[in-house]
Amino acid sequence: MRRRQALIAFLLALVVGLASATVLAVRAGQQAAHQRDVAASGQLISEIENLGDTDPTISSLLSIAAWRINPASAARFAMLAAAARPGIAILSGYNGTVNSVVFSPDGKTLATSSGDGTVRLWDVATRQPIGSPLSGDTRAVYSVAFSPDGKMLARQHQQNDLVVGRGHPPADRQPPLRPQRPGQLGGVQP
Repeated sequence: MRRRQALIAFLLALVVGLASATVLAVRAGQQAAHQRDVAASGQLISEIENLGDTDPTISSLLSIAAWRINPASAARFAMLAAAARPGIAILSGYNGTVNSVVFSPDGKTLATSSGDGTVRLWDVATRQPIGSPLSGDTRAVYSVAFSPDGKMLARQHQQNDLVVGRGHPPADRQPPLRPQRPGQLGGVQP
């Protein structure tokens, strides 16, 4: 009987010891995973600081990844700093204000109109201009629009002139269409 009690006590102590060791191992694994996450997030944050304003897109994506890995105050600050950086792309070369920005139906081309009377086409992937600016006169261009198939581009001037072109070069443009009555353009209601 004594041997049996001693054996039960030994087995009970063994079970308690193994359970304690398991709990300690799980906690150590969790701490190791947390430390790994803190280190990975810190590494991403330092990469964000190295990038600075040179690549705002990657900087923003890295800040989100750092926050998802470890939602600490440093990662939060990195996200806020990335959000405060300048835009993803700066399209320059204007002498006036940019009045309108529109994507082509396929999303590969961006058209911008300006107060300096120009319309510029941009390659979205490379962020580079496509050809030289489209300009017919010096009047401000208030809006631009692509046709549904993306092959024609219309621009609207301050006197409600609508100039429709077949894209590039400017020699392909049609003469301005003028409203026949207020709110009507070439017999078509807007």
